[in-house]
Amino acid sequence: MKIFGRIISIRKHKTSIFIDIFSNRSKVEQCFLAQDEKGLCIGDIIYSADFYEGTSKKGYPTIFINTLQVVGKSGKSITKKGLVSYARTHHVKSQQESLLGGNSLKIALARTHIYQTTVNFLNSKKFIQVFSDNIEDYRGAYSLRPFQLYNKELDKQQYLRITLECQLKKQLCFFLQPVYELGKVYRNMGSSSDHIQEYTVLEAVLPFSSLEDLYSILYELSLALYSVANTYMDISEMIHITEKPELITYENLMQGVSDSAYNEKKKTLKNHIVYNIPPKSPLAKWNDKFALEFEWIFNGSGLAHGYEDEYDCDVLRERFQKQIDELAKNGINAEIDESFLDTIEFGMPNSSSFVLGIDRLIQQLFSLPNISNVTNSLGV
Repeated sequence: MKIFGRIISIRKHKTSIFIDIFSNRSKVEQCFLAQDEKGLCIGDIIYSADFYEGTSKKGYPTIFINTLQVVGKSGKSITKKGLVSYARTHHVKSQQESLLGGNSLKIALARTHIYQTTVNFLNSKKFIQVFSDNIEDYRGAYSLRPFQLYNKELDKQQYLRITLECQLKKQLCFFLQPVYELGKVYRNMGSSSDHIQEYTVLEAVLPFSSLEDLYSILYELSLALYSVANTYMDISEMIHITEKPELITYENLMQGVSDSAYNEKKKTLKNHIVYNIPPKSPLAKWNDKFALEFEWIFNGSGLAHGYEDEYDCDVLRERFQKQIDELAKNGINAEIDESFLDTIEFGMPNSSSFVLGIDRLIQQLFSLPNISNVTNSLGV
């Protein structure tokens, strides 16, 4: 048994001393020292293997430490209020809240746990985790704006990826098993309460699958992630995420209103999957009336998007070219990723794909006003 942590307050009483530490057990704990340790400062990191757990005279859970070591000395001055001021960034307030065991710290820990649970869940389903390049040679035919880079060594323009789907389909061609990536995407599109320029998504492609298979995977995963989040904070008000989403067609949702009202309609949905929606992705199968696509809407926010994959190269090339022509009207030069079409021509199994905004899901679970509260929860 051992305990270590950072001192966040010191209270002397006669010849004894009480300290509060943020411990390796990820919580603030009151400690009683058998003797006054000279030179202890708020911010110091202490370690002890010589202690026992009990309660103080007032009944508070307390760790009684016989001997300790200072294993990390704070090099910064401390305020009278006992707040650690060693933070070397301008996010001091967030740092202090984190070190004091506030919600920022809980969210940061939950986020890490949620990422790991996602990986464990998909691995248990025999998915193969893959890792694709963050920098791509092709801009792609997307209307979304990518971040541009200049590769001096290669003397060429490159781009930060804005999606993982094409790279995942190339991996599917090789493995012929479900593949996924949990990683960052980058979109040069400004920021809002539910969108930032760099965030984490889960994208997956499942061979020989239907949209119903995607619904099931997303539902099972949401159960696991709710359970994890609820161990860090009481999120019982979000219990409806553990219910199977209600299925509704786009046509039924939009009865009596125009397509332009779709975003407003989504805000009224609590936990729904809207399917047979108008075409969103050029990679999805379409028919004359709708695309074989869906959106998972939770508390009015779009958490996931999925579709059955189109693998007709002539159809894909035509769609990409139309997008490129539209971009050209705005002075934007784009190219078709021929390597992707080459992969498709090599031969692909029927498959379905989905993307889940993990950070947006965390934002919803913890009722955070801004998605930046997820990605910057430690203020660093």
